[in-house]
Amino acid sequence: MEYLTTGRLAKEAGVNIDTVRYYEKRGLIPKPPRKDSGYRMFREDAVKRIIFIKHAQEIGFSLHEIEELLFLRVSSKTTCHEVKKRTEAKIVEVEGKILNLQRIKRALEKMADICRANKRIGDCPILDMLDAQGDNLSLPQNSKAAQSASCPSCGAPVRSENIKTLKQTARMKGA
Repeated sequence: MEYLTTGRLAKEAGVNIDTVRYYEKRGLIPKPPRKDSGYRMFREDAVKRIIFIKHAQEIGFSLHEIEELLFLRVSSKTTCHEVKKRTEAKIVEVEGKILNLQRIKRALEKMADICRANKRIGDCPILDMLDAQGDNLSLPQNSKAAQSASCPSCGAPVRSENIKTLKQTARMKGA
């Protein structure tokens, strides 16, 4: 059996040396024996294990979840059903993230609709709204934009549904 140094393992697995050391420290790859010179000597199967970890990360599994998957892989009592349950839970988590990103996108689009020009940055209603916090997400009362209910730079109306959406988004982020 051929053994690999940390540098060679990192190269063959397509990661940097610090990643190999971190995975070793976290217990994701077994601690290898050392030569008299102090060099770590990893088994060849460490390459496959690191590639497994990277693939699992690419599809959204955290290192903690990957640790669990690796444990399940070597447990003689584990069935595919256990792995499937974790995969289905990850799907639910990803769907939640997608919904949240879609809400954020809609809020940003509505913010962009409020003002279509950039004449005077000091009167920007978008920046005014970002300054607001929580349920108070609206144009500050002393803002010129709030007094006129339109963008002072371009004259675009500041519609109430835009403010409502921004308030809802702020509440979701605060929760």
